[in-house]
Amino acid sequence: MLHAAAKNFQNVIALNKPSQYDEFIDLLNSNKGRVPVEYSQKRARDIFFYTSWYDGQIQDFFGIQSQETRKLPEYKSVFLTKKDDLRYGENPHQAAAFYQPAMQLPRGLSAMEQLWGKQLSFNNYMDVNAAYELVLEFADPAVAIIKHMNPCGAAISKNGLREAFQKARQGDPISAFGGIVAANRTIDLETAAAISETFFECIIAPDFENDALEVLK
Repeated sequence: MLHAAAKNFQNVIALNKPSQYDEFIDLLNSNKGRVPVEYSQKRARDIFFYTSWYDGQIQDFFGIQSQETRKLPEYKSVFLTKKDDLRYGENPHQAAAFYQPAMQLPRGLSAMEQLWGKQLSFNNYMDVNAAYELVLEFADPAVAIIKHMNPCGAAISKNGLREAFQKARQGDPISAFGGIVAANRTIDLETAAAISETFFECIIAPDFENDALEVLK
């Protein structure tokens, strides 16, 4: 029904989420019962994406049922939604965006919240992901410093995060400049003060104490 309604977008407004209702009602009231065709087209586009995703799930299911043991499926549907535009791609003249799997709860970098600073680039995201994945390997307080996908230093410490950072920076303090710092613990004020002694592009952690965040800003 949604697919059929979207095909008839010139005469029908297709809505598939309760979150769209208030916007639609406001638009209807402000335009005296008429809805701009641009809005209808946008809703139709969203519907076609949604129904395509649904059909893709069915196709994937039948592919799993029919494939031979330990073989990859002949077809694989991939549906993504854009989370952020990036500052630039792998090179400054290239456009880039960060996409996440559609119709799924955010996880990993998709769940990351940027608290401060300029728009990230493609290379920032690559380094952030590498650093994030590295520190998750450890149960003890851990810090990794990554630059251009290479570790400048990584360390753990049972004496806390500040010492782990200092050990990681000692790995290659010159190359660490302008890199990415990742920690597997909440960054406290002492650790933030140590980090702020060197310029870094990004600092990623599960959380930041308020005063620590102010120091890093």
